[in-house]
Amino acid sequence: MILVALDANHMRGAPVSMLIELRDRGVRLCVTALTLQELWARAQRDNTRTAFDRRIAKLAELLDPAAPLLAAGSVLMHGVNEDSAAVWEEMATHGRELWSIWSKAATMSDAEWKRYADASEQGINEIADPHVAYYKQTRETIRRLRREGRLTTTAQRFRADLFEQFQSTGTARAATRLDAYHRVAALRAARFAFSNDHGDPDPNDVEDEAMLQQLARPVFVATDDRRLIADVDGSGSTEAPWVRRLADFFGDDLPSGTPWDSPVATFTRRPAREALELHSQIKAQCDTKHPRPPSDATPPT
Repeated sequence: MILVALDANHMRGAPVSMLIELRDRGVRLCVTALTLQELWARAQRDNTRTAFDRRIAKLAELLDPAAPLLAAGSVLMHGVNEDSAAVWEEMATHGRELWSIWSKAATMSDAEWKRYADASEQGINEIADPHVAYYKQTRETIRRLRREGRLTTTAQRFRADLFEQFQSTGTARAATRLDAYHRVAALRAARFAFSNDHGDPDPNDVEDEAMLQQLARPVFVATDDRRLIADVDGSGSTEAPWVRRLADFFGDDLPSGTPWDSPVATFTRRPAREALELHSQIKAQCDTKHPRPPSDATPPT
């Protein structure tokens, strides 16, 4: 049975009927710690605790009991570098323990809920702030070199150099397994550095890119984010077939093996408009098969 990590958009809003059907078909659904932190922090900023608590409670019924919550960031990298059964099991156990607490958000006191929300906000900022600073610094360096007439590289060459730099920062195992993550990070950093945009990079891009780290487990990444999908496909990574839209998991053309050593001979992603139509069709079928209980339905106005 395949393991599928839901991105933030799907964790927050994927149709429950589709998630139920996937679970019933044997698909193991999970979320990442970083994604949960992102949504928890956002719920506090937007004052939407009730909606957040309800969604988490519903997900608690649908996520895989053995691996509901996946580690991210440095903890995940530790697992990749060690790559031992004992380390992976320790991480899985820790994820289950955390989820057993966090999935009961609705039962927390306001003070306890806020404490987790504040910690989530801090955790997200600790990852996003250096990322944003790096993008801005790189753009300023490129612009300064251009003004001084000393720019000797192109966006394409700079992107390739960044990819090689990212690949050399860890172990050979990590470099192999993080191919998509490093390629997309290099693509986005180079594009931003050479753009004429005067705004700041989007901090949400950090969480999007971080989802690609999960391919090192291995795990499928479920996302309908058009920008992320386009960048994964444009990056040239052989791990692209493991980044799929939610509707794709209702088909039978998913790759087997692992993202890093099971290259797909041919992979053509469904065009966006066709994918949207397919999603709507599948959702309608799932809604009919798994109607919402009266208690979950929106009351008439």
